[in-house]
Amino acid sequence: METGETIPYKETPMRRLIMLAVIALSIITIMLAMYENAIYTTVSAIFLLLPFTVICLTDAKYTIIPISMVAGIILIRIAVWFVDPSETLKTMLWYIISGIICGLLFLIPSFFGKKAGGGDIVLVTAIGFALGLVRTLFSIALMGVIIFILLAIKNKTEGSMFAIRAGALKEMIPFGPPMCIAAYIVILIDIVCPLEQFVFGI
Repeated sequence: METGETIPYKETPMRRLIMLAVIALSIITIMLAMYENAIYTTVSAIFLLLPFTVICLTDAKYTIIPISMVAGIILIRIAVWFVDPSETLKTMLWYIISGIICGLLFLIPSFFGKKAGGGDIVLVTAIGFALGLVRTLFSIALMGVIIFILLAIKNKTEGSMFAIRAGALKEMIPFGPPMCIAAYIVILIDIVCPLEQFVFGI
């Protein structure tokens, strides 16, 4: 391993799987771009694809979440707030609070001696700000499913289906790719079926 480069996530098939997922989501986004009732959500989804893709590939290879791309997620959400006539100051304040709550959720394990990565906390805070609390909670739940699937694939290739060492989850699979993929899937679902309306019945 070269000096200055940490790559605990070495499986080339896994990186290819992430890239295929990104390509599939790109195609779905283009198909949904004609969905007129969700024009601002669809446009923001198209723009969010770039930072999500960069974060996926960078974190998968170097276990580093680029802060510039996280800032891009935040700026895209702010841009939507300015151009979408349905957005108000009240909704923006709610999204800010949502981001803070989501960031705190990832901080909780640190109080029990299980420190979360700083990049992971910043990423989930930005996603919470961009998507809101309900969508981000759905994303976190879906992220757990994606991580489970990736672990099953990884461990099966190593001949042990569920051999997971205690505390080794972060070493085996960085949280950036599954979190971004989960968030993007939730965005696409929300275009077709608004999750807040589904949850609150509004």
